[in-house]
Amino acid sequence: MTFHSRIFNGMKHNICESTNVDYYNLSFFTFFSAKETSSFIDDLNRCIMHKFNISDFYLSDSVENIYTIEYKYPNMVIDDGIVIIPMIDLKELLQDWLTFITQ
Repeated sequence: MTFHSRIFNGMKHNICESTNVDYYNLSFFTFFSAKETSSFIDDLNRCIMHKFNISDFYLSDSVENIYTIEYKYPNMVIDDGIVIIPMIDLKELLQDWLTFITQ
């Protein structure tokens, strides 16, 4: 994953580009604010710590509006299985994204 910023119409836009063919759909991070990213990380933390799937309540509802997201401990299934990534790996990538957008 590579992160960079560009100026469009005088405004800074943070961009996430996937450099890994297996995780190419993760570029949707681009659409996440710091709050949304933190909420998604919180959801993942709960799943990882308690070894369960979130089924009825999402703090990160904005994620659901972008792609089909399934919490299937210990993995996340994104976009109907196009991307399957361990929750721990996704959490690390989201933490990197959060660090980038808040610096």
